[in-house]
Amino acid sequence: MGEQCKEEEAFIIRKKHQQKVFYLSFYLLSFVTILNIKFLIMTFKILIIDDDLIARKILSNLLSSLFSEIEIFTAKYAIDGLKKIIKYKPNLVLLDIEMPSGTGFELLESIENKHFEVIFVSAHNELINKAQEIGVPCFVTKPINRNQLYKTVLKKINNFKTETHTLSKVLNGINLNSIIRAKASGSYSEIYLENKSKKIISWNLSKLQKELPSDLFFRAHRSHLINLDHIIDYKLIGESYVKMFCGEKIPLRKNRRNEFKNIVRR
Repeated sequence: MGEQCKEEEAFIIRKKHQQKVFYLSFYLLSFVTILNIKFLIMTFKILIIDDDLIARKILSNLLSSLFSEIEIFTAKYAIDGLKKIIKYKPNLVLLDIEMPSGTGFELLESIENKHFEVIFVSAHNELINKAQEIGVPCFVTKPINRNQLYKTVLKKINNFKTETHTLSKVLNGINLNSIIRAKASGSYSEIYLENKSKKIISWNLSKLQKELPSDLFFRAHRSHLINLDHIIDYKLIGESYVKMFCGEKIPLRKNRRNEFKNIVRR
């Protein structure tokens, strides 16, 4: 009888120990999960570039009140903005257009490979068409409308959170060797293939470039990515260009000439 009681007591002790281990593991897992979720959410970074101090403060305060999962940085001028883009690598830039040291358009033009989304914030409504022409369809007008700002920024945040596509899924079985070139089309990219067909994908050209092998694809121009295996001719003097197998002449930017020359002469 005494032995049976001891066995039952030992069984109860083991069960209690197992329960403690289970609950401890559960709480630890829950805590780690919460930390991970918080970390993932906090990775969305917004940079405000505007020469107007009041505008920067209004935007910062509005964004902080509307979204709890963001980090906000600010810059006064275009040159300062460029430095902070390099330093902080924001996911989204809220960019004024008319600034003393250079316009928002000029700032974007100076950046070869943009890894971020852009929303223009300006009182100059007449510049909306120009913004769309350079591939920035999102425009928030001053004075800032809280609802307009919320909807526009929320869309960018949601796109960031749900962006889980891989290159193979986006290309949907397209062989990389069959790609002759890719062209920027706003937030999308147009891919031109050997069979003379064209495919439009939901990645901008900079993101596509990051995913493609750098030994096969070259960024000849802000709007053009080319397959080095499909080059049949090129010109490096004067109006430089690269002629592709399909017959298209792709402009080659001055600041890309030396790198291109070194690659093709290897």
